[in-house]
Amino acid sequence: MALPIGNGFQWAVLDGRAGPGHTVVVQGPGQQGLACVVAAKAAGATTVIATGRARDRHRLAVARRVGADHTVMVDEESVAEIVHRVTNGALADLIIDVSSGGATQVVNGALALIRKRGTLIVAASERKAVDGFAIDTLIGQQIAPRGVRGHSFQAVEMALALMASRRVELELMSTHEFGLADVDYALRLVEGEFQDNAVHVTIAPWKHA
Repeated sequence: MALPIGNGFQWAVLDGRAGPGHTVVVQGPGQQGLACVVAAKAAGATTVIATGRARDRHRLAVARRVGADHTVMVDEESVAEIVHRVTNGALADLIIDVSSGGATQVVNGALALIRKRGTLIVAASERKAVDGFAIDTLIGQQIAPRGVRGHSFQAVEMALALMASRRVELELMSTHEFGLADVDYALRLVEGEFQDNAVHVTIAPWKHA
């Protein structure tokens, strides 16, 4: 757990500079997105909004338990309306995209939710060029985009300190543990082939069926 949570501290805090007075939107409630929620709130962000789809209902519930002030199911609710309402029109200081699929739609939608001189952190990899990128919005709003990957020693140390403090119900993010005999199922579960409310899957070689 220290590594995904370390990613959260790296992206939300060290790279995104989340802190007191800030509104942070995290797009995607997987383990990396939840880690960003945890880190942003631990850093003192005033408002954290986590977004996902209706199929992510369980993960969004976990997001609320670990620090999100608001959650949005994007296929049932308007993210733009909620962000405008929650921030009284000021929009978000930081958006972190750790979602999957629909890069152009997601990124352009994110740009429309960031205040002037805000920051867009992109960790979701599409492995292809993003067509139709709203460069004029980026320029007009003077938004700072940043691609991220991995974590530093400092970020992992921050994660370990939070884990040791037991201030956050991080066990909610560690949903499944399998022995070596079930590695195939575990990998297919992580890929989304099965729906079992999985967030973080651990392989424990010593675990017996």
